[in-house]
Amino acid sequence: MLRVIQEREFEPLGGNKTLRADIRIITSTNRRIEKMVAEGKFREDLYYRLYVYPILIPPLRERQEDVPVLLDHFLRKLNGEMGRKIAGISPRSQEILINYSWPGNVRELRNVMERMMILCKENQIEVGDLPRYLVEKSPLSPGLMDNFPEKGSLENHLRQLENDALLKTLKKCGYNKTKAADLLGLARSTFRYKLSKIPQTLWHSA
Repeated sequence: MLRVIQEREFEPLGGNKTLRADIRIITSTNRRIEKMVAEGKFREDLYYRLYVYPILIPPLRERQEDVPVLLDHFLRKLNGEMGRKIAGISPRSQEILINYSWPGNVRELRNVMERMMILCKENQIEVGDLPRYLVEKSPLSPGLMDNFPEKGSLENHLRQLENDALLKTLKKCGYNKTKAADLLGLARSTFRYKLSKIPQTLWHSA
C-alpha cells in the first residue's frame, strides 16, 4: 500500500510486470490521528503519505450557520424518500435546532430530521415534533421546561401553549383569521387547521 501511495505503481499478485496506478486517495476520520501516531496506534509512515492536503472540518456545534442549510437539504431529501410534502420548520423549532450542540454531528442531525418528519402531522415541523431532549437542553426555552407538568407529555404541554397563542393572536386581530395567520407567519390553511383542533371550552375563555 505504501508503495502504491508513494510511487503510484504496483505488481499484481502472481505477475512480474510493474503497473502504474493513476489514482487519487481521499480519506476521512473523526479521530485525532496525530495522537494515535504518537501512541503507536496508527502507522507513522502511512500517516505522512496520506497527509498531503488536509481539509479540517470543525464539528457542527462550531458552525451553527450550516445547520439551516443542512436542515433544508435533509427536508427536501427525506420528503422525496418518505413521500411527504412538509413545507418547512417553524422559526421557534429552527432556533432550538440551531442552538443545540449536536455531539453526533451531521449523522445525528439527519436522524433527528427523519424522526421529526415521522411525527409531523401538519405541513411544517413544530416544537412538539422535536425530540424531548433537544427542547430540555435548549437555552432558549428554560421557562418552557420549568413549567412542564409532572404528568402529561411534552407534546400536550406545547399544544396548550400553542392554543393559547393562537387564540390570543386571533382576538388581538379582531378575529380576522387572515391577519392573525399573517402575524404568526402561518399559511391561512395551516392557521385554520390549528384552530379547528382547539377544544370549544378554550374558545369560551379566550
